[in-house]
Amino acid sequence: MKLLYLTIVLAPLLAAVIAGLFGKVVGRAGAHTVTIFGVAVACGLSCYVLLQQVGGAAVFNESLYTWMVVDGVRMEIGFLVDPLTALMMVVVTFVSLMVHIYTIGYMHDDPGYQRFFSYISLFTFAMLMLVMSNNFLQLFFGWEAVGVVSYLLIGFWYTKPTAIFANMKAFLVNRVGDFGFLLGIATVLYFTGSLDYATVFLQADNIAAQSLEIIPGSAWSAMSDSCSGLPRFCILPAVSITPRCSCRPIISRRSHWKLSPAVPGRRCRWPAFCCLSVPWVSRRRCRCMSGCPTRWKARHRYRH
Repeated sequence: MKLLYLTIVLAPLLAAVIAGLFGKVVGRAGAHTVTIFGVAVACGLSCYVLLQQVGGAAVFNESLYTWMVVDGVRMEIGFLVDPLTALMMVVVTFVSLMVHIYTIGYMHDDPGYQRFFSYISLFTFAMLMLVMSNNFLQLFFGWEAVGVVSYLLIGFWYTKPTAIFANMKAFLVNRVGDFGFLLGIATVLYFTGSLDYATVFLQADNIAAQSLEIIPGSAWSAMSDSCSGLPRFCILPAVSITPRCSCRPIISRRSHWKLSPAVPGRRCRWPAFCCLSVPWVSRRRCRCMSGCPTRWKARHRYRH
């Protein structure tokens, strides 16, 4: 099973490396072929794993590689695959596969065609590392990898000042979230002496009986059901849940929500999202800043 899980994770990574580093060699067709094939393999194997888990297969929880051991704390790379994890693996790989297929037409005339396919395939790898992790260290690695690829996707058209401003803004905001995430992981390690999920969850009752004194004379319970027990280390990682997506709505100067294509020269990244967000959407031939022949355009008038 180790080989199976490694194949699921490494197939998108290998495809991203080929499309990114050898994009000029394989060409446009080669870039989308290799990345779609890699994600399709991961999706097919993930479906197989889900069927096995639904059928009553044993939960897989093993470490594959030990990075280092510091004062008895093992920092490892491993997988925890149970029915919930298998379901998330299918969701991640299937959605990614659909995005890859859609991108063939969406990015058809863009000069960064191979680079975009490399990014979204790398994003799939990062998501799989996140959902399949069996320890908090690997969870943090997967989360940071998702953030890095999101940064690259937000600033994909790096020649536009708006794209540079957007990805820098996302980078700075995500650093605030990462700080909360690290605080949560550090507190977990402080109370349990381990970063492994199974070990930490087994000590939940012991953690609930302990207290943490951050301000002298004011002790807080490490885990509490009441708001008076805050801060609880278990909610610190939730602070880091900030939007990490390559297509975000922007706020106009008049405090109205609108899509990026409402600004001349920009393109709507997701037609379905446009249909849900503006009164009506029309498709027409145009020439935008990147020279694409066909794009979705949204029109919306704001009244006061």
